[in-house]
Amino acid sequence: MKTFKAREALKIVPESVEDLWLLTKIVEPGDAVSGRSERRVKALDLTRGDSGEKKKVFVELVAETIEFAEHASRLRITGTISSGSPPEFVQVGEHHTLDVEPGNSFTLKKTLSAYQEGLLKKARQVRPKALLVVMDDRGAMVARYSVRGIQVKCELASSASKRDPKAFEQDRKKFYVELTQAVQGDETVVVGGPGFAKENYYKWLKDADPETAKRVRLATASTAERSGLNELVKNGAVEKAIGDAASARQAGALQEFLKRVARNGLACYGLEEVRTAVDAGAIETLLLSDVLLRKSGKFHEEANALLEKALKTGAEAVVFDSDTDAGREFESFAVGALLRYRTR
Repeated sequence: MKTFKAREALKIVPESVEDLWLLTKIVEPGDAVSGRSERRVKALDLTRGDSGEKKKVFVELVAETIEFAEHASRLRITGTISSGSPPEFVQVGEHHTLDVEPGNSFTLKKTLSAYQEGLLKKARQVRPKALLVVMDDRGAMVARYSVRGIQVKCELASSASKRDPKAFEQDRKKFYVELTQAVQGDETVVVGGPGFAKENYYKWLKDADPETAKRVRLATASTAERSGLNELVKNGAVEKAIGDAASARQAGALQEFLKRVARNGLACYGLEEVRTAVDAGAIETLLLSDVLLRKSGKFHEEANALLEKALKTGAEAVVFDSDTDAGREFESFAVGALLRYRTR
């Protein structure tokens, strides 16, 4: 994502679908948003039955709803028009929807919180992506991994059976070819699963398609089901393969937090306990649910203030995305911390 500061405004140019999704965490109701759009203008001749002609306009809205339309690959920001041009096509006070697609620019006027500044900073960097594969002798599951987490791409079945030695090699090769076609691209491919299925596939791949084999990293997973995909992220296999990524970091932080809580170790949770630890400079990593940071009201203000203060003390911060498995699991805690030392 590209951003450009102009006076008190921020010009934003999303470059991918992931950027559009990320902007739903930044653009909020009440924000002033402006950009180029189209308005349908009806003819003055009221006897005509057409729905009007689309005219190109520039509008500024006070945002009311922000929707990520994944299948349409666009961000839809709907609100009340506060100004625009040309004036004959833009009626102040009426509702309008600004559709933002990858490559389209728009301007946002608001004071960003520390959390939102962090999101934009990460979005400006090249975010790693990967394909995840869990497989056994019966089949494979292929998923995309990005800042938004895990999304299953396809499932493949293998008809290869050792009970039919004559057809075994031919059927297995057919399965391997289908799997190789499913992982084509330029992403790193993390392959895991029980038994020796992944090793056998990788051995075949190095001879059959050396270029694809260069992108493959073998990892450990106990199952070829959806839980195996989550396991690849939680056990650090994805993080090792493609570097720091939001979902992998969240899953790892959650696992460490739960382990420390279960052992009554260096961890705490609850707003008052965490605030005490922040004040004492005892926070190693602050953990927050994005639900807290995005809600309006007292808790929103306190959570943002807590985040800013923790960052000033040198602590790291992990904000859990409530749309991911780790985020949903952490939501019951809402706020927690990994500690350097005890404060009580």
